[in-house]
Amino acid sequence: MWGAMFNVDDPLNQYTADFYGVVMGTSHHEPMMRATPNEWYKLYGSAWNWTTNSQLINQYMKEGAIRARPYESLFTMGMRGDGDLPLQEDINIGILEDIVAHQRTTLSEVFNTTDLSTIPQVWTLYQEVQGYYEKGMKVPDDITLLWSDDNWGNIRRFPLESERNRKGGAGIYYHFDFVGGPRCHKWAQTTQLEKVYEQMGLAYARGADRIWIVNVGDIKPYEYATEFFINLGYNATRWNQNTIKDFVTTWATREFSQPSKSPIIADIIANATRFNARRKPEFWNATTYSLIDYRESENWLNEWSATLDASTAIYNSLSSAAKIAYFELVHHTVRSSSNLANIYVNAGRNNLYASQARISTNDLADLVEKLFEADYDIENQYHTMLDGKWNHMMDQTHIGYYYWQQPMANTMPAINRVHSRKQALAGPMRITIEGNRGAWPGDNPYQCDRGYNCPPPTLRTFEPYTPRQSRYIDVSAG
Repeated sequence: MWGAMFNVDDPLNQYTADFYGVVMGTSHHEPMMRATPNEWYKLYGSAWNWTTNSQLINQYMKEGAIRARPYESLFTMGMRGDGDLPLQEDINIGILEDIVAHQRTTLSEVFNTTDLSTIPQVWTLYQEVQGYYEKGMKVPDDITLLWSDDNWGNIRRFPLESERNRKGGAGIYYHFDFVGGPRCHKWAQTTQLEKVYEQMGLAYARGADRIWIVNVGDIKPYEYATEFFINLGYNATRWNQNTIKDFVTTWATREFSQPSKSPIIADIIANATRFNARRKPEFWNATTYSLIDYRESENWLNEWSATLDASTAIYNSLSSAAKIAYFELVHHTVRSSSNLANIYVNAGRNNLYASQARISTNDLADLVEKLFEADYDIENQYHTMLDGKWNHMMDQTHIGYYYWQQPMANTMPAINRVHSRKQALAGPMRITIEGNRGAWPGDNPYQCDRGYNCPPPTLRTFEPYTPRQSRYIDVSAG
């Protein structure tokens, strides 16, 4: 539940959800239908430590079971540490088995039954918890084992053949969005449907088909991906690797009523998620793609430019009403991600050009500042449409990570400026070549090992491993 307490914030939440047929549960670290740690600290405020505080924790869990008894619920079993962290260092398998035993005794008492297979229970093998199971922890046969991915969409393990006949079966806990180290990713749509199909298809084939849960985070950027996940769970054999695109084209036709343009929209979405999935935007920086080798950064920006042009053409062709839906569902991700890519590449070029004493360093500094401001403009357009219907939906900070957690404010990457009125020591002309960070004439640590009195530049030779058989020489002012 993290910042919310669904069952406490509004006493009618559970009743209303059940009325609409919603099966309720809590996340992998919130046992027995309690929003932990929020409810725990609000009501008790003592140590979340089974070794020293088991009696109070057991009472807390029992109250959650009693509160959930009238409704269709899925009970999270086991226990993680405070704030979704591992349990205390001295924890062992015996203590975890004791926790689960107490939880099951509680369920038996609350539901007045000895047949616990009638009460849906799940134990999520997330991060270090999987290690407890693999080291021999005994899990009652009627508890569903929820296998997890690595937080990046790669399922770490599937049920072995010997594990596929358990009464509780198995399921999957999957991530579109993630909060944690080495870095959060929760700003833009980065999930490829092809990857989802591949991983969940393997899960289905290996018998992990009882429960599928996806961590979506902010729903707005992941609307069609969430719909695909739900549809795949409803009918796991409906699509194959050759027909996944049909889902997107059908979805696009339904949303925008432009069947002739739906294949183009499907390509736009496929490209944008592919570019964002190569490396999550939160991990981008000024040197993610090489500025000098194989024209990596140029090719990356060209790919974004072509995708943005295609998306803009679709956007401009739609009716006013459809434009709003298209911007929110597709175009915002393309525009904002393309803009962010340009921020970082041009910041990298700015830093490189400064080291080469090029006067165009200043032009790139101006461009980066302009693009940085445009990031907010794109976000603000999203927030102000339909009189602010989706205001704050895209507030997520995403530029200038310093560690795993989100930055407290978007921070423009570092840029440099050179004196525009002072002549560079090496003279008014700079010669730079493809594949080298050096600049001639003058001294530069990349020209030769000494860094001074270096020989003239030499272009890289041609070889059969690069598709583009050309080299460039750049002449600029210094």
